[in-house]
Amino acid sequence: MKNELIIIPAIPKSSSSIFGNVVVDMQEYYCKKSVRRYASYMLENNDSDLRPCIAREFKHGGVLKYHMPPSGKNLKVLDDLGLRYIILFRHPADVITSIYCNSLNLAQRGDNLRHSIIHPINHNLIVNSNIEKAINHLIKDGYLNAVLLWMTNWIKYRDKSKSIVVKYEDIINNQKDTFNKIIQFLYNRNMDDALFRKCAARYTNKKVKTNNYPKGWTGKIGTWRDYFSESNKSNFTKVYSDFLFYYKGALLEYYGLET
Repeated sequence: MKNELIIIPAIPKSSSSIFGNVVVDMQEYYCKKSVRRYASYMLENNDSDLRPCIAREFKHGGVLKYHMPPSGKNLKVLDDLGLRYIILFRHPADVITSIYCNSLNLAQRGDNLRHSIIHPINHNLIVNSNIEKAINHLIKDGYLNAVLLWMTNWIKYRDKSKSIVVKYEDIINNQKDTFNKIIQFLYNRNMDDALFRKCAARYTNKKVKTNNYPKGWTGKIGTWRDYFSESNKSNFTKVYSDFLFYYKGALLEYYGLET
């Protein structure tokens, strides 16, 4: 089988690095060789966009996972290079909660939160505010809208013949069927037990660092319930419902408004 370059546009804090390694496991199984890495220009420049030069950088195939938005530029590179891609989603309320905790960690190591890829974050509000105020900032001041728009535009503008959407929640709750869906998309095969065990171990063997999780680890489904105050819930519901109204409810196929 051809050892192609597989792109994974992933919403942040969806265990996307682990998921990228799972896709590497799948590619290695069928193509004997794979690698997951970033393009040379990406990390240093905080640049998640795709460029035509990735065809040269990944001339032997592999997996490129990052948080690239569904911009016209990125869609053109995907179309021009004929690449297939797996889009990784997570519930937006859990994304907000995870971004809050991750931002604490990034600030502690000296990163400037204004440089966040999905949307700039007010560094001072995250570091020097209580949890409720910091999460309200992420909900009300643009980050949540950016997350919702990122996912909605991937739904609307993806090439359905060259892409699939995978939910973090399905990976956790329905792992075998979800991995099998990916195998069928990539290789038109059914997953065998040996490959499934290898892929599943990526998640079961994950080591969780407990730093900067003031109300518990945010990798679990529904983690927002541990972090959102009543004010956070009310503001999230308003922002999400307003967004769904203006964007015709495309996200409802994946995530309902259940807060």
